[in-house]
Amino acid sequence: MKIREIRCYEVDLRISLGPYRSAKGSLTTVKSTILAVETDTGLLGWGEVCPFGANYLPALPGGVQSVIEELAPALIGQDPRMTEAIHARMDAAVDQQLYVKTGIDYACWDILGQDAGLPIYALLGGMQSKRLPLIASVPGSVQGMTDAVEYYRGKGYRQFSLHIAKPDWDDFDAYRETIASFDRKTRLIVDANRSWNVATALEIARAFDDLPIFLEQPVYDIAQLESLRPKIGLPLIADEVIVTTQDIAAVASRGIADAIALKIGRVGGLSKARRICDIADVFGIPYWIKDVIGAEIATVATAHLAHARDPKQMAGALSCVDIVDTVTGQVSLVHENGEMFIPGDKPGLGFVPDASVLGDVVARYR
Repeated sequence: MKIREIRCYEVDLRISLGPYRSAKGSLTTVKSTILAVETDTGLLGWGEVCPFGANYLPALPGGVQSVIEELAPALIGQDPRMTEAIHARMDAAVDQQLYVKTGIDYACWDILGQDAGLPIYALLGGMQSKRLPLIASVPGSVQGMTDAVEYYRGKGYRQFSLHIAKPDWDDFDAYRETIASFDRKTRLIVDANRSWNVATALEIARAFDDLPIFLEQPVYDIAQLESLRPKIGLPLIADEVIVTTQDIAAVASRGIADAIALKIGRVGGLSKARRICDIADVFGIPYWIKDVIGAEIATVATAHLAHARDPKQMAGALSCVDIVDTVTGQVSLVHENGEMFIPGDKPGLGFVPDASVLGDVVARYR
């Protein structure tokens, strides 16, 4: 089996509760590039690349096709089922650009599953959790937070990641009131998306110290996180700094964080994400499994990896389709009472695109 063609589609995804405010601005839509990888046997694998704007991570919505153009010559004619070999060829052809490689990775795993007649979670070792708790990503303005908390509570969510990227002390009482409104059965995270310096993070951590919360990625890099760790009592989550296996090994072995938020699109896809999970398991570091953002493909890929992990280590998963209200296709995935599960055993990702939403092909490599 060989890759015969790679096609790109572009879809603007509307934010359900937009505008979504984070550390470096607010967005009402995000651009998703949907990838179709076709083989000479007729199998078609689907992937998705959806950066959260251009300044959150080193990822550009408008740069996806440029990277695919460089990757395509190294991929056409190769067997997509050989996922490690595919990554080796991508890494040899293009340095970094892990967000684009994630889309190719998803499509190759989709083809591998279809060819084997197995869902991806089976290829990743088998389903270990029937149902997983979902975590809500709550935007950072006071009103946005209020609206989003009400929205997600109505869906049965019991985990909330509250984005307070640029703390306004005039709003601090409102933030505390929101946090205090939850009972102790609810897991709460205050996420800064790397936007504070160490002094600000220390000040805010002390102000929240009496509340039952986690503090997620308050500072920019691992060195700053390590400096902050011994000065605060709140449990720390490492997020954007987890990119490679070396990063998780450093964070875990040096006690820099108590948990991680693993974004599959940040690290290069399922192939690399599962290795990071393996290392976290060795050190007993729990994790949330997410993608940066996206729609059905990103969400179901997240679900397959999350359901294949040790439930003692899995803190929860993110559903991108609860953040956007554009439907790109159908997947074997159900949300119910704040949990996700995968019904049935459809092979691969189990994604069926909506051609009317995908529209015309915007780039083709063969």
